[in-house]
Formats: sequence, C-alpha cells, structure tokens
Amino acid sequence: MVTALLVLLASETATAVTWYSREGPLRVVAGGTTLGAAYGNFYNYAGSHARNAVVWRDVRPGGDGVFVDNKFYFWYTPVGGTSPTFNAGRSLQTPRTTSSAWRFTNVQTLLHSRGTQARVLAKVCEDRAWRPDPCSSTVIRTFSY
Repeated sequence: MVTALLVLLASETATAVTWYSREGPLRVVAGGTTLGAAYGNFYNYAGSHARNAVVWRDVRPGGDGVFVDNKFYFWYTPVGGTSPTFNAGRSLQTPRTTSSAWRFTNVQTLLHSRGTQARVLAKVCEDRAWRPDPCSSTVIRTFSY
C-alpha cells in the first residue's frame, strides 16, 4: 500500500527523485543495532512546494521514537550576492513513531520564488532524551524547477 502510494505521488511530476526503498531503506544504527529505517521521494509538488514523501518506522518498537529530519535548501543568488548558491530554507521533522509499522507523511515547504533548484538533506534518527540522537548518514536529493 505505501509503496503504491509513493509510486502514485512520484508520477505527479517528472522531477521526483527517490531515496532508498522499502527493500533497502536508509537505516539508523547504534552499537551495531538497527534502530529505525526510512525511504521516500523528493519532488516538485504542484509547481509550488518542495515535498519529501517520507516513509519510516521503528525497527525496535516500543522504545525511543524514530523520526526523519529534513533540511531544505534553494539555489539562487541572495540579495547583495554576486553568484548563486544553495541557501537554507526550512528544517522540518516527521512525527516520532515507536511502531514497527511503516508510517507515511509529506514534509514540504514553499519553493523559493527566485530559486531554480530545490534540495533536501534527510536522515533518520532515534530521539533520545538527555542524550545525543543517533542518526543515519544524510541523503541529499535535488531537483530543478
């Protein structure tokens, strides 16, 4: 069901870029133990939003919550600048889950009006109270608009 939903969403635009998959997800590992997993599609939604369609789960349910951290960037020349660069946009996180069932949500932000490319840096993490959160490596995906 979730995989079919991602395929349907990705077909909305030719600019969708997939990151990992249900069969080979991005994983957060600590002490040799996999804690959480995620995958998704990053794409231009309706010509107005950079959307990351995220699917994630807690591999060891019932403990600390697992979430996906998303940082958006846009390629444009800043006011007073002389050349384009990736400029930071919003940083958004999915809700935490302690369930082993795959969850789905869209994380999105408005496209920058002067931008020509959107980028997301995404990583899956486990939320640990009063300690640093272990996270996966960061996946980077970009599309032009």
